Amino acid sequence: MDGPITFGLDPFLCWPPGGTPPGGSILSHAMTAIVAIDVFKRKAAAKRGFAAWKKRFGFGFNERTGFGDLPDPVLFTLARPGQEATAALWELILGALNLAACQDFGDLSPADRMAVVDIQLLLADQARFEMMVRLDWLTDYPCAGSSLLDLVLSFGKTNRSGHTLCLAPSHPDYLSCEKLTARDREMLIRRMLPLALEAFRLRLES
Repeated sequence: MDGPITFGLDPFLCWPPGGTPPGGSILSHAMTAIVAIDVFKRKAAAKRGFAAWKKRFGFGFNERTGFGDLPDPVLFTLARPGQEATAALWELILGALNLAACQDFGDLSPADRMAVVDIQLLLADQARFEMMVRLDWLTDYPCAGSSLLDLVLSFGKTNRSGHTLCLAPSHPDYLSCEKLTARDREMLIRRMLPLALEAFRLRLES
């Protein structure tokens, strides 16, 4: 766990007029302060977003947690279509975006409701692709290197269109999949979801 946050007097704020702040230039201190504020905001967003997950799943999560870090049972819950996955993802999204105070989804503005649904669909996709990676069906997926928090906070700000899905060379349909266009390849992989869910369920039970 992180230690307690303590606040002291910043010498940067106390240098004499016309003097040089201790330890470097005004610009370097300003950049340090900006980075510190960003780190603090990210930690606060993660704490809000994952508060319900610690109760729901019984695991600890932080601002660096990615889909690749999730235990198999948690990943399966998020990948499986249904109310449980939707509720869990909304908990994360609403908490991280500081919208959890809304008592009902309908209390959100139309723009916020659309954003929450779009982010939820993105996260659900990443959970399913990560599940397929663990089954050795896929080698990679567009947001594999991103944390869950970054996917929520930076939604709409990052262009991820350059990465297309591809079956792993060990998959029986690899060669036929490679001959398809990127769009048809993605459609084929998405149609495999029910089989992937069943294979992952059997893996969990074995």
